[in-house]
Amino acid sequence: MIMQNGNLAYLDDKAMENYIIEQCTGLKDKNGNLIYDGDLLKIEGQIYSVIVDDNGLRCVCLKNNPMFYRDFYEWHDFVRCEYIKKSEVIGNIHQNKELLK
Repeated sequence: MIMQNGNLAYLDDKAMENYIIEQCTGLKDKNGNLIYDGDLLKIEGQIYSVIVDDNGLRCVCLKNNPMFYRDFYEWHDFVRCEYIKKSEVIGNIHQNKELLK
């Protein structure tokens, strides 16, 4: 079951081929947009990918950033350091592959 144009819709197996299920983190970016697994965030000029897996929730920097001492951060580091308030969802890994380069 999904929301489609404000209405509940049921999907069969064939229809599900057109959808990718992403987990919501429950957090919002600086514009009030919910942040999902697979989203791409822009934070202080750098692009990060949000990953939710068995190890928890984390952000991975997609390009080398000399400001930070490591390439990924546990999600609580972003929240505690208030990076989340500076973040902006700019796309996701499924629809914006050009941002991954």
